[in-house]
Amino acid sequence: MSPFKLPAGLVRFLIAFAVVIAALSVLWFAVRYFNEPTSLRIATGPDGSLDARMIGALDRTLTTHRAGIRLHAQTTSGYEENYRLLEKGEVELAILRGDQGLPGESMVVMILRKNLAVIVAPSRHELESLAQLKGKRLGIVARSGLDEPAIAKLLAFHGLQKSDVTTSVIKPDQVGPLTDSGRLDAVVVVGTITDPEVSAVVYAIDRKKKTGPSILAVDLADLAETNSLTATSETIPKNAFPRRKVPDDEVDTIAVPTVIAGAKAEGPLRQKVRTQAIEELARNLVERKVELSQKLGTVVAIEAPDSEKGARLPVHPGTAAYLDSTDTSWYTLFSDQIWTVWLIGGALCSVVAAFFTRMRASGEDAMLTLLDRLRTITQRAKAKPAPEELDRLSSDLSDIAMELATLGYQHKGEQAEFSAVQLAFDNARFVVETARSARKVRESAREPV
Repeated sequence: MSPFKLPAGLVRFLIAFAVVIAALSVLWFAVRYFNEPTSLRIATGPDGSLDARMIGALDRTLTTHRAGIRLHAQTTSGYEENYRLLEKGEVELAILRGDQGLPGESMVVMILRKNLAVIVAPSRHELESLAQLKGKRLGIVARSGLDEPAIAKLLAFHGLQKSDVTTSVIKPDQVGPLTDSGRLDAVVVVGTITDPEVSAVVYAIDRKKKTGPSILAVDLADLAETNSLTATSETIPKNAFPRRKVPDDEVDTIAVPTVIAGAKAEGPLRQKVRTQAIEELARNLVERKVELSQKLGTVVAIEAPDSEKGARLPVHPGTAAYLDSTDTSWYTLFSDQIWTVWLIGGALCSVVAAFFTRMRASGEDAMLTLLDRLRTITQRAKAKPAPEELDRLSSDLSDIAMELATLGYQHKGEQAEFSAVQLAFDNARFVVETARSARKVRESAREPV
């Protein structure tokens, strides 16, 4: 009896069917694989810190918007451990401070904020600049292991040796007692001017006097800039600490950035995947800045690194790809965020309106008036104004800052109730400063060689 044989046509059909099923299976798994978000590990610092909270908020935002990237935060003891983990390849990303440098072949993905050296002294000492600290006693409110060596380097940049200035590390709650008793002549803290811990240090000095303390200028900040890859000259605006109305004029100082740094992937395929992931991360960091500010309850001052040829720090190819895919002018890069502020302004203004209803203010809504003034300042700054006009706009911003701070202090408002005007104020100040920088570039280009 002959064995059973399938018809040749049926065999060919079954083989073809099996091949199709196998191909579809491979295609399905490939689609699933490539549609899965790319996961990147990031060293963030201590649990509960601003950096850790920011990365947590960012990952939730990425999930909400179904971005092609996810972040897995690895909490550490601080910047030093972040550096070591990135150097050893145990994480793909790390939050570092610029004065640490970058380990190995890592590159900058994004600047999270700029940390200013805020030097404060009791007004009775009549100190105006860092150079006048010779023979004085300086307290360092060290919030990171990097602060003390950074201040020592800053003093050395300005010709002040260890024998010239007596320094000591102190805690924030010691600032008032030590300066009141005369055991310290000045105090320095490193951070952003919007950081409540920085403001607390400033307000602790001369807290029982009618006049506020002095904010010391860091003279010759360009000297530090030429001796450091990351140090930049920055300005503390007039009335940056409005509760004490200090400083009474703009004060120059020096700053170093806090950055997200990314390691270089090995192999061409991994490099391509990593570059695409960083490109999406950079896009979300810039375009979701307002959303992050709302989630954190504080202004997020994220900015793109300098990607021009000759930049002092290497920029990650993914970030460069994102910047190259847009008009690199400040307007194109940040206009989405600026207009987002105004789009969400209606909802936020309802909160503001409720706040002022409780205050039973007679007459017009003061918050809406401030928003209108900030809108006008923004529009005028975008119209390529003359230098004198830019100075007037800066002066108007200083007045608005004082008015807003006075309202909050008098009526004990919650931070959320002022967030609309705060976001509008920061955007207006950014537009004014960008217009000023653009004018300087145009004037330099017109100068004969």
